[in-house]
Amino acid sequence: MNIPQKVTYKGWFPLLRSIFLYIQDGALTPTHFGYLIVFVSQMDFDKRHKYYGAIIRTDGEISRDLGLSESSVYKNRKKLIESGLLYEKDFITYIKNPVMFQPYWAQFYASKPPLLSKKQFSKSHDEIDEMKDNLSKKKEIPGYIHEPFNVSSKNNLGLSTEDIDFINDMDLNDE
Repeated sequence: MNIPQKVTYKGWFPLLRSIFLYIQDGALTPTHFGYLIVFVSQMDFDKRHKYYGAIIRTDGEISRDLGLSESSVYKNRKKLIESGLLYEKDFITYIKNPVMFQPYWAQFYASKPPLLSKKQFSKSHDEIDEMKDNLSKKKEIPGYIHEPFNVSSKNNLGLSTEDIDFINDMDLNDE
């Protein structure tokens, strides 16, 4: 389905390296990975839009721009749906979890174990929202500590005097 929205070639999106685990475990080939990048680049990134996360161009438009056959684009889109990275709703194809291609979440998951971030690629946007809601509910539980501890000094860390002297004497400019 063609979504009435202007297509732009401006912009950028981050890509987590953990997505390569789909190739490593055989769920995707490098070709399918390339098509995923094409589809993500054609996604509506604006959460205010009705079709947020949707691929806003048809297989025909993508194939013409890239010099590919429309059937190749179609087959690879179906493979990505089968692998759980895309899904269809009302004849529109969506990226399963578009937040994984947004700077804040990419940076957040970049510091997590690769298998965790890999699992997030195939979670739906609704599942991620539910996860966020659950985390915010934990903050309301009495006794639940959700803020980092602030340690006032090195002495409170249980370090020996010798360790503290070593840290104080370190030249932080040396590598």
